[in-house]
Amino acid sequence: MDTEPKSLRIRFQIASDLERHAEARSRLTRFLRATGKPLSEQTIHEIQLALDEALSNITRHSYHHKKGKIDLEFGATKEGIELILRDKGRGFQREQVGKTLPSPEMEGGRGLYILEGVMGDVRYERGSNGENILRLRRSDSHQGWIPDSIDGDELC
Repeated sequence: MDTEPKSLRIRFQIASDLERHAEARSRLTRFLRATGKPLSEQTIHEIQLALDEALSNITRHSYHHKKGKIDLEFGATKEGIELILRDKGRGFQREQVGKTLPSPEMEGGRGLYILEGVMGDVRYERGSNGENILRLRRSDSHQGWIPDSIDGDELC
């Protein structure tokens, strides 16, 4: 029996509607389980969190809650997991986001920090055709945002 994780890639499109995020999350969960990678429930939850955050940012900030399309691509290789999101909304300037985490009193501004903590590798580019491309990669060796344990002691 072959126990090697599979190299998989799926692509689909959703509307930039907060109600459509659940569909994308469900597809992601099925995709992650189909890879054959030994992903813990914690890891799956963190990757779902990254997808939710990215979709929310596109819906709120790129499209300003107006109608638009989001193209999604999920990939799995022997090195890790990759999520690619494309949209044609308003662009994003990394320089506009501070280098430090906002104060607890601030209502927002943590999305990029969440993405970087959960996935490890976050890249944004604005294509020549005006397309926004967000690439989120999590290597299999990435420890994630919330460790399963600290010095052998279980959390929670």
